[in-house]
Amino acid sequence: MFPDAVRRWQNLHTSAIEKDYRLQQNRQQWLQFRQDLANLQEWLTEARQVQATQTNPPGDIQLLEIAIRRHRVWGGVVGVGD
Repeated sequence: MFPDAVRRWQNLHTSAIEKDYRLQQNRQQWLQFRQDLANLQEWLTEARQVQATQTNPPGDIQLLEIAIRRHRVWGGVVGVGD
């Protein structure tokens, strides 16, 4: 009977360690998710601010080229196409 109790305790102990490990992994994933979500919200806020200041494309070809260059620079900052 005593060896059975020891075996059961070992099984419970092993199970508790495994659950603790999974809990730590889940917590780390949750923290990463929250950080990713905060980054996405920040990016959306910045994108909305940029969008709010944009106007229709200029009719002058030189002004249009300048607008395209600005857009490409902004796209590079946020990683468009990565």
